[in-house]
Order: sequence, then C-alpha cells, then structure tokens
Amino acid sequence: MTPPSNGKPLVRDDDQPRQPGSTPAARPKSGKAAAATRRRVTWRGLIHVLRVTPAWLLIAVTLLRELFKATWVTLRMVYAPRGTVHPAILAVPVDETSPVGITTFANMITLTPGTTTLDVSDDCRLLYVHALDVDDPDAAVRDIKASLETHIPKVWP
Repeated sequence: MTPPSNGKPLVRDDDQPRQPGSTPAARPKSGKAAAATRRRVTWRGLIHVLRVTPAWLLIAVTLLRELFKATWVTLRMVYAPRGTVHPAILAVPVDETSPVGITTFANMITLTPGTTTLDVSDDCRLLYVHALDVDDPDAAVRDIKASLETHIPKVWP
C-alpha cells in the first residue's frame, strides 16, 4: 500500500482506489459477521462479568494493602536495621486447583516486597516462597494464605 499524498485516496498495490475509512475494520458489519458479534455478547457472559468484577476489585484492594504493609516493613529493615535478618524458604500449601488460580497466587506473592515465589511442587499443592525476614515460619505461611489466597477462588472457580 502506498502512503497518501496531497489528499489523494489511498491506493493499493493493484492500483484500485480505496477511500479512507473503507478498511474492513471500519465498515459496518452485516449478515453473518454481525450475527456472530451479537452472539458473543450474551446474558450469561454479562452475568459472569458482573459476578467476577467485585471479586477482582477485592483482590486488587487486598494486594495493594499487602503491598503497602510489606513495603513499610522492608523500608524499616533497610533504614533502621536491627542487626539480624532471618531469611527463610517457606512451603506454602495451595488450596486453589486451577492453574490460572495458582499462577495468580504465586504472582501476588512475588509482587509483595520481601517475598518471592521460587517454585511450584510437581503436584501443584505447594509453593516454595523465599521470605526476607521470618521470625515464625508457621505464622508467615498462615499470613500469606489468609491475606492473598482467600479471594482467588471467587475469580477463578
């Protein structure tokens, strides 16, 4: 396709004139294409979106809250060191069964400062997480599960 010059219509390589706005994406759909588009928007899909949207908002608020808490703790460790840091690798059991849900949970852990998801077990029942400073490993696992995993089944059933 040659670029337009001096207000002339666009010309394809086979020299057939094409008016601006006459691309297939810009033309109104009719016939089978319009019917296919109308079928995509169904009541079932709309109800699903309305059901899942509040859960996504809840996950976003939870993640932001945990992000701010973890950032504060990490900043305190950097700027007011207490002398010793207790890093640990935690085995966090996963209740979620869908691969997308497990990935969402692992990514939420990794986005939180001070923690990184290292690996998923072969049976997808455990996440191995490196935590920067852990005094009580069992309490850390409970906190991770209670704060980050609770709302994921509402989004990924």
